[in-house]
Amino acid sequence: MGHKKLVGPESISVSNHGTLYTGLINGQIIRIDQNDSIHKVIQIGDQINEAICNDYGTEIHSHPECGRPLGLRLNNDSTELYVADSYYGLLKVDLLKGTKQLIFSSNDSRLGSDHMKLFFQNLYFPNGLQLTPEKDALLINENTMARIIKYYLTGSKKGKREIFVDLPGFGDTIRLTDKNTLLVPIAATRVPILELTGKYPIIRHLLGYVLKMRQLFRALPKYGLLIESDMNGNVIKSYILKLRVIKKNEN
Repeated sequence: MGHKKLVGPESISVSNHGTLYTGLINGQIIRIDQNDSIHKVIQIGDQINEAICNDYGTEIHSHPECGRPLGLRLNNDSTELYVADSYYGLLKVDLLKGTKQLIFSSNDSRLGSDHMKLFFQNLYFPNGLQLTPEKDALLINENTMARIIKYYLTGSKKGKREIFVDLPGFGDTIRLTDKNTLLVPIAATRVPILELTGKYPIIRHLLGYVLKMRQLFRALPKYGLLIESDMNGNVIKSYILKLRVIKKNEN
């Protein structure tokens, strides 16, 4: 579904009617209906020239003026889609009217000021947040440490954090299901050199420059992995999809 048509889908949100929404590297929010038909919903950025936004080059990079939608969440009746964009900030898309509204800008003056409360820091590439069903704790997908951290918001452990679960690879977002289980897609398998340098970002940056980390990730085994765990951090299911790299000269 969407093979070679959708470039860089980062997050997926499913409506009450089974419709899928995702954001692409060209800044578009698209809708995939149950018959697999694909429709553009809206362009997150102000650039409306699709030729510019679709010119992402061989290294697959986005354009700030086009936007780069990452996290997505639908409201309860699936009429509004909340979008976390890496350039613009937090937006709300009205799916009935096809309009967008900026809620919180990425350069808002409140960021880094006394208006914001710092819970904790020194996380290594946090890539996904999820409240527990009781809303008493926050689960943080700490990507490059291949683990999920649990931070307590209420109760006797308020303000404390602990490792909720160690993952077999680098988790890319986290989502609560209607069965009160957690789904965590794994973007890539563990890379020992990244784990060893996880707490030393300067060293990792230098290694990335020398070793070309993009090429390193491309050399990793190509497969899809989805982990399902219960609310105690126990893995109860895993879904694996092996992928075959298709060369340009193959039919």
